[in-house]
Amino acid sequence: MSTKSLALTGIGIAVLIGAGYVASQWIFGRELTPLAAAELIPQDAVVTGFVVTNPNNWSQLEQVGIPPSLLNNNWNKAQQEILAETQINYATDIQPWLGGIALAILPQSNTQALSEPQFLGIFGIKNKLKAYNFFKKVTQQTKNIQTTEYQGIKITETIHSSEPSYFAVVENKVLFATNRQVIEQAIATYRGSPSLVDQEANKAAFSEKLTLKNSLGQIYFTNYSKLFQSFAQSKTYSQLNALPIWNQVNYIVVGIGTDNQSLRLQSITQFNSEQLTQGFSQPSEKLLAQLPENTFTVVNGSNINQIWSNTVTQLATDRDINNYLNMIRGGLQMSSGLDLDRDIFGWMDGEYAFGLIPTQTAIIPELGFGLGGAMLFETQQNDLAKQTLAKLENLLQMSTGLTSNQIEVQGKTMTQWREPQSNFILTYGWLDDNSVIFTVGEKVAESIGTKSLTKNERFSAIAKQLPNNNFGYLYLDFNPIATVIKNLSNSQPQTITPEAIELINSINSIGATSTMPSSTTIQGDLAIQFKN
Repeated sequence: MSTKSLALTGIGIAVLIGAGYVASQWIFGRELTPLAAAELIPQDAVVTGFVVTNPNNWSQLEQVGIPPSLLNNNWNKAQQEILAETQINYATDIQPWLGGIALAILPQSNTQALSEPQFLGIFGIKNKLKAYNFFKKVTQQTKNIQTTEYQGIKITETIHSSEPSYFAVVENKVLFATNRQVIEQAIATYRGSPSLVDQEANKAAFSEKLTLKNSLGQIYFTNYSKLFQSFAQSKTYSQLNALPIWNQVNYIVVGIGTDNQSLRLQSITQFNSEQLTQGFSQPSEKLLAQLPENTFTVVNGSNINQIWSNTVTQLATDRDINNYLNMIRGGLQMSSGLDLDRDIFGWMDGEYAFGLIPTQTAIIPELGFGLGGAMLFETQQNDLAKQTLAKLENLLQMSTGLTSNQIEVQGKTMTQWREPQSNFILTYGWLDDNSVIFTVGEKVAESIGTKSLTKNERFSAIAKQLPNNNFGYLYLDFNPIATVIKNLSNSQPQTITPEAIELINSINSIGATSTMPSSTTIQGDLAIQFKN
């Protein structure tokens, strides 16, 4: 081949590659990302949701054990509601070009009711040709169409059932709103007006990398002060806006997704100071291991007194809430002689564990089984805790119908009170020099320290799905919980839908925990395991 031929061949290949690139740029768009969507959202938006539209991601819901009938029925119902009175099919008309959805809530004007927020929808275009064909089909089906321009961008207005809708296309995105002003705000943002990501805190929020393996969507809570200013328009919520906590939150990001074994939720809360993150520490499994293996609801952690003190400090700035707290303090002092801050929370400076435990004797027959409970506390304020127990014992001695005796738990003497007619049994005492225990229910105290919850297969499985360096667990074994809900629904028909019952029966267990990646960041994780 001559040099000239080689040159012509090279030019031809370059032309073909260039033409292919131009065609791909015209035909193919790109998937929408939360950060790309935020660049089009006006700066004062308070909440933004993002939905992944890749069908492969959503197919994983069935893989983790969610009943297919629930998924299919709800998906079909949603399509019928959204696409009613149209000839549009999501699978053939929308899914081929749709590459992610963002929905932003903008603050209301002073003239709008609390129930009328303004929404901005942003739809990613991953295939421009198929999107063009879709919008061509829509315009052919719609009679009332008007087109105008705003800052050089065409706005299409359609009217359906006397309700207007507005669309505009910018690059690889479709803007949608039911209010023209909202569309104009988004276009102005595209042209350079301030967007959400122009604020550093918001940009950090939309740049957060959640550790969900298979993401389905996220919700971003930004501009917290404006969010609660909108609530303050209602007298019911006006006092919420006065609480200082909202000014200390930079943002919250909540994501939902799946992994190989469970449905997962994860949240990131970023504060602008360390004041709200004080008092949290990682507990050991010492008290957790004392709970019996059939414990079906668990909460454990540490430093209740510090958490209570921080909470009171935050809430006390509101006069109404402070008065309510003082009323509780006064009522408790008058009825029992107990000081809420000193006698109840003052000595709870170590680890704690609360558990609900089934028993053979049913105090509430409607539950379908007996319900007992255990509370375990570690304390360095032994004398103060003993004073509280002494006050409690004096109260019980003055109650009529109660009898007391001594029992042994793990070789330690415990005090037990009984009310024979109601099957009420209260047991309390010291497991060691720093650990005090309270139990309610038949044989609950005797079960403490036997066959530990930490050896329970369900608890161990859900705990493995969550971070280890956490501040404690929330754990729910759904088998007994489903029994309770079923019995309650049988006694009160039509209070729970059949779909809800099916979902509840499909859940095996739920676990949640929190960690602190930095001194101003709290991460929450929740896992739901199904009976797959």
